[in-house]
Amino acid sequence: MLSSDNNASGRILSGPELAFAEADLAQIIPLELVFERWLQDGTRSETEPLLEREQRLGASTLPAEGLRLIYEVAVTELASAVARGHVSGLFGRPLHQRIVRHPATHSAKQTQDVLPWGVIVQKSVSLAIGNRLMLCSCLGDHRLTHADYLHIGRTFSLSRKAIDHAATNPQTVDPVDVFGMADGMVSPFLPPHHAEKIAALVLAPWPITWEQEETDVAISLSLWESLLIPVCCIRSIVREYAAKVYSSIPVIEL
Repeated sequence: MLSSDNNASGRILSGPELAFAEADLAQIIPLELVFERWLQDGTRSETEPLLEREQRLGASTLPAEGLRLIYEVAVTELASAVARGHVSGLFGRPLHQRIVRHPATHSAKQTQDVLPWGVIVQKSVSLAIGNRLMLCSCLGDHRLTHADYLHIGRTFSLSRKAIDHAATNPQTVDPVDVFGMADGMVSPFLPPHHAEKIAALVLAPWPITWEQEETDVAISLSLWESLLIPVCCIRSIVREYAAKVYSSIPVIEL
């Protein structure tokens, strides 16, 4: 079964390290302000504050280039969803108003507990089948089944023995080393140049009612910040981001 926490085998920032990181976060330009300026001036502005953020916070934040790409893809898709009538005017609010701040979280469960009511957390785990490492992404408390393992394994013509011995969150996988993200914030929005170690991205399904009800899903921008995206937009945002950052890696939809 799919674990309820994001990659639980990595290093957790805590104690003095966490306190120093939070002090650094308080001293840099807020991401909300950067996103608001991008809305006015385009994403080629405000480069230095994001580079400073990346340097100070390391793997506890998405890097500057990753944040810029997420913004560009998400703002385009959100505008398209509003134009098609898939998202109402209220839910079509700009991205700088869609950032929520919360205490540092180190798992999907912890993040879910601090999100606004009704928002669903995006959750990812690593899945090892044979010599292949996949990143599996779902929304909420979805669980992968053995049938899903079979589907994934057969995509790569892996043996039934390898599929039967599939492992989620193997201890050998450190999210910082493999995905470039701190424990608890791993997502399909891999930093550029950090996708070469995975064989595929796997996207699990979700109830269609979440799209009809204009439910938001939270994706991690840092240990302390999440971006709320309408569920109806998340698939196309992930696919477009993947096409820009790791186009050679297949995306498998269950």
